[in-house]
Amino acid sequence: MSAETAHIDQLTRLVTAVILTLMAVAQFVRPRCFVDVGIYFRNSCRGLSAQTSEQVRRTLDARREVEGDSAGLVRYVAVFYLAMAALEFVPAVPFAVPYAAGSLALSLAIYAAYAQVRRATQRRVAPLVRRSPFDALPPVVVAAVAACFAGTLAFGVYAPYATYRIAAIAVAVTVLILFLIAWQIARSPALLLGNDPQVEYAVDERVRLSRATNVTSLACAPAAVLTMLVSRHVAAGFPGYATITAIVCAAFAVTLIVSLMPMRKRLVIA
Repeated sequence: MSAETAHIDQLTRLVTAVILTLMAVAQFVRPRCFVDVGIYFRNSCRGLSAQTSEQVRRTLDARREVEGDSAGLVRYVAVFYLAMAALEFVPAVPFAVPYAAGSLALSLAIYAAYAQVRRATQRRVAPLVRRSPFDALPPVVVAAVAACFAGTLAFGVYAPYATYRIAAIAVAVTVLILFLIAWQIARSPALLLGNDPQVEYAVDERVRLSRATNVTSLACAPAAVLTMLVSRHVAAGFPGYATITAIVCAAFAVTLIVSLMPMRKRLVIA
């Protein structure tokens, strides 16, 4: 290994360790950030009357109580992320493997969290309105996730080094798991607790849309980060790598933009 290659490897390991550590800290500080309903309503109650805002607050509190607390699952992943960050300083461990393992662990934790939410909300009342998954997951988002999955899987198949192939396949599985979660959220019936159906339905629509698009953005993020991290290591031996990187990063950008849009809109209660 040349001095330049060794320097690139050390720098990549350091950057990856920092990313994993920051994600672990974020999960310790805000363990409910992936499932809590409150994050989707920070700016959406502007223009509502004080009474309606209070109704929304009570609805969110009731929904939190029904869904239960899954913060513990996220904290376990945070500990795992710190362990993976430490592995970045072990030369015998390829730098891409701990990041891929951390991403896969997070997807499994989110799957478990949403399974817990689904079990806790089995007794629900669904309005007599058909809800298409594509109302919450626009076709452009589905196409972006598909492109991200295909690009990462292609990298896993054609990458010149076995360790990178293993990491890419693990990340592709992460993308698939998180997309399946997003699809389940998008097609789920409305959760109405019967206290204030109009407000509860408006809240449920916002939660469904925001959760589904946020999970798709979370699905594409590891793929985009992985392809950027390994670019200097595989570009020479993988002619199509630059194209795959551009596709994956563009797909992530699309899902990120779409996921941020609902939270900027004012909540409309029919």
